[in-house]
Amino acid sequence: MTHRNILLLALNLILVMTVGYLYFQGRPSKNAYFLNQKVFEQSSARQELETKLSTVTINHQKQLDSLLRLTEQGMDSSYAWQLYEETARKYALREQELTEKYTVDLWQQINGYVDDYGKEKGYDFIFGATGNGSLMYAREAYDITDEIIDYINLRYEGGE
Repeated sequence: MTHRNILLLALNLILVMTVGYLYFQGRPSKNAYFLNQKVFEQSSARQELETKLSTVTINHQKQLDSLLRLTEQGMDSSYAWQLYEETARKYALREQELTEKYTVDLWQQINGYVDDYGKEKGYDFIFGATGNGSLMYAREAYDITDEIIDYINLRYEGGE
């Protein structure tokens, strides 16, 4: 290979690298935001978790109702009330723990789906608007909340 060919090859390589650099530097970033709470509230997974929690709550209430009937049937009323109150506190704590666990699990799932969505759609940034000042303003044209809800529900329900 002659010096001239090496020089032409080097110049072509520099030209390609320069054009590529300019292309990627000049490319506008793709940004959007979604409303966190709306996505959370309209998630199919949330609705399913609420149904599970409701079932637990109903079962707890049935057991508490049974304890109340024992007091009405002549069981030592002070012991029955103590048992009832202790059981009610235990059930309330269990329901609170389940609610917190379900909320954490759901947010982890939403975050994973938003990450997948951003990669699939070629976004550079997707901001979550929480109403706490982290995103004070954005044009509505950048709001992808409904798209995120549809994507998450489709993925959760086994589509795509």
